[in-house]
Amino acid sequence: MKFKEILLKKKTRLIAITIAILMATVTVGTACIININKAKASAADMIPMVEIAEVTRQDIKKTISLNGTIAALDSQSVASELTGVKINSLKVRVGDRVKEGDVIAVLDTTSIEKSLAQAKEALEIAKKKDSLELATAQRNYDAAVETARIQIERAQREAEKADKAYNDAVTEAGTADAQNSGAVNDVNEKTAEASGAQDAVNNAASNAENSESKLANAKQAYDDANRTATEYESTISTLKTDYEAYTKGDFATASNRFNQASDALNSANNALKSAEEKKTALDGNPDANPEDVVKAQEELDKAKAAAQTAQGVYEEAQSNFNNAKEKLNGIQNSITQAEEDYKKAVKAAEKKEKKVDKAQKESDNAKKDLESKQQALENAQTNLSDAKSKQAETESDAKTAKETIKTAKDSAEKAKEEAEDQKRENDKSVADSKDSYSETQLGQGSNTVQAQQEVDKYEQDLEKATIIAPCDGLVTAVGVKEGGIYDNGNEIALIQNDSGYKVTATVDQYDICDIKEGMKVKIKTDSVDEEMDGTLTFVSPIPQGAAQSGSEQAGSGQGASGDYPIEVSIKSGMEDRLRIGMTAKITILEEESDNALTVPDNCVQTAEDGSLYIEKAGTDENGNLVATGERIVVTYGVKTDYYVEIKGVEIEEGMSIIVPSSDDFGSTGDETGNLEAIDFGSGVE
Repeated sequence: MKFKEILLKKKTRLIAITIAILMATVTVGTACIININKAKASAADMIPMVEIAEVTRQDIKKTISLNGTIAALDSQSVASELTGVKINSLKVRVGDRVKEGDVIAVLDTTSIEKSLAQAKEALEIAKKKDSLELATAQRNYDAAVETARIQIERAQREAEKADKAYNDAVTEAGTADAQNSGAVNDVNEKTAEASGAQDAVNNAASNAENSESKLANAKQAYDDANRTATEYESTISTLKTDYEAYTKGDFATASNRFNQASDALNSANNALKSAEEKKTALDGNPDANPEDVVKAQEELDKAKAAAQTAQGVYEEAQSNFNNAKEKLNGIQNSITQAEEDYKKAVKAAEKKEKKVDKAQKESDNAKKDLESKQQALENAQTNLSDAKSKQAETESDAKTAKETIKTAKDSAEKAKEEAEDQKRENDKSVADSKDSYSETQLGQGSNTVQAQQEVDKYEQDLEKATIIAPCDGLVTAVGVKEGGIYDNGNEIALIQNDSGYKVTATVDQYDICDIKEGMKVKIKTDSVDEEMDGTLTFVSPIPQGAAQSGSEQAGSGQGASGDYPIEVSIKSGMEDRLRIGMTAKITILEEESDNALTVPDNCVQTAEDGSLYIEKAGTDENGNLVATGERIVVTYGVKTDYYVEIKGVEIEEGMSIIVPSSDDFGSTGDETGNLEAIDFGSGVE
């Protein structure tokens, strides 16, 4: 039995005991004696007090009901590796649908572009530094050759002519190299100037595009303001036409009718007053002719009726006149309000027109600046082309000079044959210098690797500034605002695949061991009238929140939740009636048994050896059901909170069995299970 069930039964027993005690204490000085047949029957004739249950056949299911939430099949959080940058534009909002590759947001690249330019400049400096180191090695090598030449000249004067020719060739080669080096430097400078001019053109083009966009926006705003003013002007004209028509029409009619009704009422009242005065005079004259009195009375009655009729017509005309006047005032108020709105709209249009003029000037200036930068770029490209042509010429001259050196060197080597000792020493010095030059050549580019990596990094950052959708789906959350600063890898947007749905829920630690993946599930939502079928597709092996590291738990001061996350797939067919975030009621089918023999759970007892049994009930001579003490060994099948499936060879459907007492409080029993009378005593507690 589960811990929760034990607590529930103990609570029920405690309530029953409390009620019994309260009933016993209410009676003061009264002895409560429970007898089966009260005073008429003796203790031997008492009917045993037993509770009976019946073995029934039914379909039994063990289920767990949970509350869950409808969720999308998949979701992906979109973020960027960049941090501390402004969000220039945000292309989506909650509820938008996106396709894989759609642009979601564009981050500001001003600082990245600046850093990229600096990195490129550092790369150029590193390349120039390598070039200078190579030139230094070349000079060291040339110096070693020159030293060898001088020593050979001293040792072998006979080779003076050959050495002179060799020296002249070396000098010419040095001059050619120097000229070539200058030409190379000039090309590098012209390249940098052309690159700067190109950057200036790009910036100017961007400024021109932005200015053109501002101008278009300003014109649109001005057109909208003019349109609004025109609409108000049309409204005023319509209202004035209505006012004039109503003044001459319905209002004039109501006014005339009111004046006529007022005059008619005054006439009727005057006639009534005359009739009343005439009748009063006749009534006060004892000599008046009775016929005159009767006639005066008739005239008075007619005058009263006429006055009442005139009063009704007057009140109706007055009401109509007041309504017409109120409507006329309403039209006048609408005209006044429309005229005020028209004035405001005209002022707004004037302001928008000034902004259009300002934007037009900015656009014209930006275009002029772009044209100027483009001209500067063309000039820089022309200078670069000239410098490259000159560098090609100096490179050819240097190559020719080096070829001349080789011929002169051959002649000099032939003249130095007689000074081998000196030659070997000189050769070693030249070889060492040449090795140094070769090492310098091999080391070319090592200084530029890090600088090139920096350039590559910032170029990659430029690509990362454009945030694209990683998948198709629905945007269900946007964590940033346009114009804000993005940092710390925060979520920019959450895209959920709502082409299908699942249900997410949590199961407490008491039930988690009873469920497993693949179990059938029934799903119910407020949006779908009928139950949907599902399958338990995921059962977490760890509680919710337990995956965090031990350091995180220690730092937070809170333990993991005791609930285990699960997921349920939903069979297709009702996707159009489901939405993300809906509440769903799910029922997981743990076990089921059709046409099973069942009894209430509390009928199954445990014997001393640990086996399970039920106690069969019998009848006495009076036909009353009583305990027999006969035990039938059973085994459990499917078990719910109340019913349990039992299995055994002697079990039959409809069999009566004993429901054992849940508590021995307030009762004693003999060996057959019959209950004796209970005396609670007397007195006040």
